[in-house]
Amino acid sequence: MSDKVSNWGGDDDGDAVAPAAQGSTMSMDMLRKALTLNPQMKGNQSTQEVMTALEKAKLQGGTAAASKQATPSPTGSSSAGGEDFADVVMKQRKRYMTERLRLRDQQAAIEKQIAALGPSVQSHLIAAVHRIDPNMTSPKTKAVLEIEKPFLDEVGFSAKAVAQQQLKRS
Repeated sequence: MSDKVSNWGGDDDGDAVAPAAQGSTMSMDMLRKALTLNPQMKGNQSTQEVMTALEKAKLQGGTAAASKQATPSPTGSSSAGGEDFADVVMKQRKRYMTERLRLRDQQAAIEKQIAALGPSVQSHLIAAVHRIDPNMTSPKTKAVLEIEKPFLDEVGFSAKAVAQQQLKRS
């Protein structure tokens, strides 16, 4: 484990702190998952021995240094800079989840704007056709309606929508 790690998976900046770092006891299931992620952390000890050593370190102040002394880290589990791969993965997961949530929120806001755009455009088109060609009988209006049919359908503009608006005005 890295010197920057306090308890399991979190660093002193508060990133990705597991329940053990929040005052509750670490469960055996959580420890097994941690050992699955980083089997070198176990060394030649049983899972129960690692759990005992972690609890002992927590009682002695819970510092990463005490935890490191209680559970010796085999060579190769962390880089020369003291960085642990599990920590990097957890930080990147947190960053990914936060960014993904932010982007999905933006996406939802954009989709609402797009949904509101159609009725707004439809309203402007109906007002324009009422001013320019209320009966929609001119050859030019008919040609535009035919040529622009996919767009007009997308925004909800139709002869029926125009007629409904005319009935509301009457």
